[in-house]
Amino acid sequence: MTDEEVSNLIPPAFMESPGFLLNTAGKLLLQRVSASLKPSGLTVQEYGLLRIISIEGPVTQNAFAAKWAIDRTTVTEIVDGLEQRGVIIRLKSKADRRYNELHLTPSGKKLLARVVKIVDKANAEFLQPLDDREWQLLRDSLVKLIVASKA
Repeated sequence: MTDEEVSNLIPPAFMESPGFLLNTAGKLLLQRVSASLKPSGLTVQEYGLLRIISIEGPVTQNAFAAKWAIDRTTVTEIVDGLEQRGVIIRLKSKADRRYNELHLTPSGKKLLARVVKIVDKANAEFLQPLDDREWQLLRDSLVKLIVASKA
């Protein structure tokens, strides 16, 4: 890609703006993943909840809201929709009966197994311009920024 083609995509004044570059890359990846999930009927946030449950086990709505920095009202809407579709169920927490934990149903596990491959493919396509070393450097740098910002 020529410098002129790059400047048509990214205004030169923003080439040194980490906020602009990170936000733009994030939006483009989000659009790609959202489009890949569309046939499944899942949103990125719904996929995220299913993925967290599959990796970490049952999770409370509050824990999910905190992890993804989503307000509780939105989380309730996400959970209600997934529960109506039969992919998750709410069960009382054994550790604290005041809270409900979210569990995948068998159909939720089946759906997730299918869409994980789709999301992995969308991520790989987005990262295709980077070689393995560049991806590792980008990943390590992003993790470093996230950890430093949360400290």
